[in-house]
Amino acid sequence: SGADGWPAPMDFVYVNSPNDVRHMAELCRKHGLGPSIAIFEPGWLRVILAMQRAGTLPAGALVKLYFAGGGYLTAGEPSFSTPPIAEAFEMYLAMLRGSGLNWAVAVLGGDIFETPIAELAVKRGGHLRVGLEDHTRAKSNVDEVRKARALCEKHGRKLATCAEAEKLLGLTARP
Repeated sequence: SGADGWPAPMDFVYVNSPNDVRHMAELCRKHGLGPSIAIFEPGWLRVILAMQRAGTLPAGALVKLYFAGGGYLTAGEPSFSTPPIAEAFEMYLAMLRGSGLNWAVAVLGGDIFETPIAELAVKRGGHLRVGLEDHTRAKSNVDEVRKARALCEKHGRKLATCAEAEKLLGLTARP
């Protein structure tokens, strides 16, 4: 939202129509690609879970749960997604329960490490998306990865190599 309380004055709309989703899933399946799926709202996760139950979700899917910090697309309060709070995180995990899907968390427009989300995700077996695209005030991508590594090591986890990530996602390594 803008400082005046109205939605931000812009014409940008993030859209993935149902036909877009079908097309992208077919491309992933055709080329053996694991989709990286952005979840900005709980309803979007419901669609992915329905696809998984129906067997139409391409192999190797990684579900990224996005939480809205501040200052992403707007100067004021975010007008999308859930805030990076434990209750919102727990809601998503409840929805994912029993699915077996690989998932990661990200905070758009803020420092994921200044929220409870990063530590909750690492403790609960999830993954982290970090970098300058999400946290534009970060020192560097390398610095963000170092923070992620330190948090993982604190909880007895290590960063995955490319080969380990392929195996984790169930993807076939390419020559």
